[in-house]
Amino acid sequence: MRLPVSVLLVGLLLWFALAFVIDRYVLAWICPVCSKVAALKLTGQVPAGTINFPQIGLGVLAGLPLFVLAVSLIPWRAPKDTQRWAAAFQQWCQPVIWLGVALILAILGESMYLVSKDWWSTGVRSVAEAFSVSATLSIADFQFITLKGTLAAVLGLIVGVYLFLRKGVTGALRWPSA
Repeated sequence: MRLPVSVLLVGLLLWFALAFVIDRYVLAWICPVCSKVAALKLTGQVPAGTINFPQIGLGVLAGLPLFVLAVSLIPWRAPKDTQRWAAAFQQWCQPVIWLGVALILAILGESMYLVSKDWWSTGVRSVAEAFSVSATLSIADFQFITLKGTLAAVLGLIVGVYLFLRKGVTGALRWPSA
């Protein structure tokens, strides 16, 4: 059964909201230091204004779903079967790989724009620079890396998120036959 991308996208947005609530109100209350170990902050720029997403811990955002997926993929009925372990590991790696592809597509799109922007007209350049996205990864309140991109990076990220949802998430939710 293939889920429509719209259902996966709504699920992804709901997960972001739930992860924010867990990170901000549950984890920060239980262990304030744990929620700030590694965090991601996204900012989007559109012609009408700036969209600031709150800082969210990567442990909850990415670590918790990967942990739950790993536990659900353990071959409990045949723990010594190496083929089932290999299939479970391959299925567990799919979302991680496609998330990396999404990041690479965003970087590739921005790199192609930076190389070719001198040949574009002023109008196209101003439209491309009116839309932008930036992501800041901080580790223990130290801004480790900040990636910024224009419309080309946004388009690459959109294609990457589509591939992540279609191939990574759908592939990970495909339950192996018992």
